[in-house]
Amino acid sequence: MFNAGDGFYSQNVKSQGAVQTQCPANIQPELLARIEHVVLGAFNALECRDYARIDIRVDRSGTPYVIDVNTLPGLEPGYSDYPKAAQVAGLSFRHG
Repeated sequence: MFNAGDGFYSQNVKSQGAVQTQCPANIQPELLARIEHVVLGAFNALECRDYARIDIRVDRSGTPYVIDVNTLPGLEPGYSDYPKAAQVAGLSFRHG
C-alpha cells in the first residue's frame, strides 16, 4: 500500500517511507496456494538458486502474474523487503 508517489513501488517512494508493508499478506489460503505455485514455477523455470524475491500482481479475477524476479534482492534490515519478511517468519539477520 502506498501513501505517496505515482502508484509505483519506486526507490523514491520506498526511501520516503511511504510504503506500508503487510506481512504476511491478508489473503485467502486458495489465493496463497496459487501465488506459491506461480512463484515457485518462475523460480524453477529461471533456474534461480538459493533465494530470490519474486514480485507478483493479482488481477481482479484472482490470477497472479509475475512482474519481476530479483535474484539479488536488498538485504538491509529494517529497509529491504527480504529481511522484513524473514523477521516476520522468525528469522534474524546480522551484519558481518
